[in-house]
Amino acid sequence: MSILQNKNRRILLGTDWWTDCDDVAALRMMCRMAKRGVWTPDGVILNAAAPYAAASLLAILRDEGFGDVPVGIDIAADDFGGRPPYQYAVAKKAGAVAADTTPGTLGTPGTPGRPIPENAALVNGVTLYRQMLACAADGSMELLEIGYLQVLAALLSSPPDECSPLDGIALVKTKVRRIWCMAGNWQEGGHGKENNFCRNARARRAAHAVLRDCPVPVTFLGWEVGATVIAHPKEDPDDLVRIAFEAHGSPDGRSAWDPLLVLLAAHDVSGIHDAGFRAVSGRASVDAETGENFFEVKPGGSHAYVIKTMPDAWYEKQVDAWL
Repeated sequence: MSILQNKNRRILLGTDWWTDCDDVAALRMMCRMAKRGVWTPDGVILNAAAPYAAASLLAILRDEGFGDVPVGIDIAADDFGGRPPYQYAVAKKAGAVAADTTPGTLGTPGTPGRPIPENAALVNGVTLYRQMLACAADGSMELLEIGYLQVLAALLSSPPDECSPLDGIALVKTKVRRIWCMAGNWQEGGHGKENNFCRNARARRAAHAVLRDCPVPVTFLGWEVGATVIAHPKEDPDDLVRIAFEAHGSPDGRSAWDPLLVLLAAHDVSGIHDAGFRAVSGRASVDAETGENFFEVKPGGSHAYVIKTMPDAWYEKQVDAWL
């Protein structure tokens, strides 16, 4: 069974777009699958605020023909550590920053280091989630989460507003069919630690809240699934994904955590086997203090994590075909 074409599938993508370049490959896959009629993307939410996040992500969307897809951001989420290396390179190549602009932090208009368009110009991430869900048909939306979960946690705890008379939990329960999430490390019987759950206190508390409160099914693809599967960028030196991988220091490829999540979601629940996985059902939880994930196996549970059933080279072929 191949990936089915179904433009009635509506998706929202949440991405950290932070220090790892696999998000860039995942975004391209999402867009190219949309072109092939797999689904329709209704928005992208940046759940981390690197200096050139908006400029680089919008550059990729425009390059793929999806420049009209709305983008939101958690403007306060700039505390995940590290120095994201690829956003500036992508933005500069795409002409989203001046040719003489040098990497730096946010500054005043006209100074080197100011991203164009700036992060602050984007709508608040929770607001975008609520706007898009309010307009969606009941049970029609799917969320693809390939980053930190604090925006999703804030959505779940959000009160009724002008977008919808429903609070966040009721809105998600009414509008969202399923959440696909790249997070966790499930290889030791569902117990482990992984960056998206445990990067810092913000990430740990958010993961705990989402797994505790989310009212719809969640399927997780963990660290252990993508670590040894490598996504390879094109050889074209002008290709924006290649530029991102090179700036990241991964010209020969990078672990395909986020691309595999997109591939899994594209096959949908009925096609998990065809995507090269089997699912373990039950109930997941995250410790709010340590970020450790746990799993109670339970047939028919609302959570599931996936296990690979094929050799790594098989997945690499699937991912690279979309890149």
